[in-house]
Amino acid sequence: MHLRLTDFGILTMALVVVTIWMAGVRSKLPNESNWPLVYWGLMIAYLRWSEDIMNPYVIYVGLLIALFIRFEFLAQGFIRVLYVVEWLCWGYVIVTGLLYALS
Repeated sequence: MHLRLTDFGILTMALVVVTIWMAGVRSKLPNESNWPLVYWGLMIAYLRWSEDIMNPYVIYVGLLIALFIRFEFLAQGFIRVLYVVEWLCWGYVIVTGLLYALS
C-alpha cells in the first residue's frame, strides 16, 4: 500500500480527515446546526469531481438524513435511528476514501 500523491489522492485524504472530524463533532452540535449540511454539500461537490469512487446513493442518503435532523421533521426517538444511519454513511466515506487513497 502506498499513498496516492496526486491532487485527487490528497483531496480524498483531506476529505477523510474532515469526515472523522465531523463525526466527532456531530454529537456535540445542536440539531439545528448547519455544519453537517455544509459537509454533505462538499461531499456532493466531491462526487462531481470523483472518478466514481463512492456510491452517490450513500452520499445522498447522508444529505437527506442531515436535512431530516436539521429541520426536525421526526420524533426524538426516530432521530436517534437517523444518527446511526448517518454514522454508517460516514463510515462508508472513511473506508472508501482510505481504500482509494492508500491503494
